[in-house]
Amino acid sequence: MSDIENQIAKRVDEFVAELSGLLRKAALQQAADILSEQAQGVAPVRGRRARRVARRAKKGNRRNSNEIDVLANRLLSDIKANPGRRVEEIGKDLGVATRDLNLPVKKLLASKAISRKGQRRATRYYPKGGKNN
Repeated sequence: MSDIENQIAKRVDEFVAELSGLLRKAALQQAADILSEQAQGVAPVRGRRARRVARRAKKGNRRNSNEIDVLANRLLSDIKANPGRRVEEIGKDLGVATRDLNLPVKKLLASKAISRKGQRRATRYYPKGGKNN
């Protein structure tokens, strides 16, 4: 081999060794992150499933009244700002699954803070004293 070929081979070997070290370091860091998440009780979820799992509470766990009240306040603020929207639209705006809004909507309706017009999926929500009151 010529001197130039030797230099090229040497640099390629150095690059491969450096790249291998970086990949090994990244893999170890990722493994450490996963282990620390598991130690904290957080399941490492990646990919498509991550959005579904992030939105869904663990089965059997109930939300406490503070969480429901906070969500109800956010819901009421959104309805005041945008009267006449469906629960699907509101949930999308708040970043909350529609099924998670059922209880806060019922609480707001019971306290007469909001009113509704329509049936089933065509139901639209208004703040107290809104369009249909």
